[in-house]
Amino acid sequence: MTNIYNWAKKYKLAGGSAIPDLKDAKDFLKNQKIDVAVEIGTAYGISTAYIAQFANKVYTFDVKTYPCRQLIWDSLKVGDKIIYTLVKGREDIREQLKSVNYNFAFIDARHETEEIEKDFTMVKKCGKVLFHDVDEKRYPDNYEFLKSIGGKIVFNNLGYWEA
Repeated sequence: MTNIYNWAKKYKLAGGSAIPDLKDAKDFLKNQKIDVAVEIGTAYGISTAYIAQFANKVYTFDVKTYPCRQLIWDSLKVGDKIIYTLVKGREDIREQLKSVNYNFAFIDARHETEEIEKDFTMVKKCGKVLFHDVDEKRYPDNYEFLKSIGGKIVFNNLGYWEA
């Protein structure tokens, strides 16, 4: 299997993604026994590819499309595990999720606390939610939200909540 973090670094795609934090969470993700994951906020799809290593299927949603995304997933040999949907907003995601049975969610879209809270409310039914951009120093409001729901920092800039 391709080392997705090293691949992203080589092609200069690691900096704008959660991949530097996710690489440290490898054992954590492996132990989650993810069947179907939902990701909110896809960008280039590097984090999606990383999560797909540990899941049978990943549904990912974003408001913007990058033409290279599918090429990246196919190059990393995870394209067949990923279902990407271009959405206009949260209501589109909510509608799509009605027909998806998932047991893990990753929130990495807009980094404002109010937006994270809305995404969390939408996906928390799965019982396991991983958050990016919740570092106490860089994102103090997001960190406070994570604490307020009973979540904890698991690695660097990643927080986790479990029902």
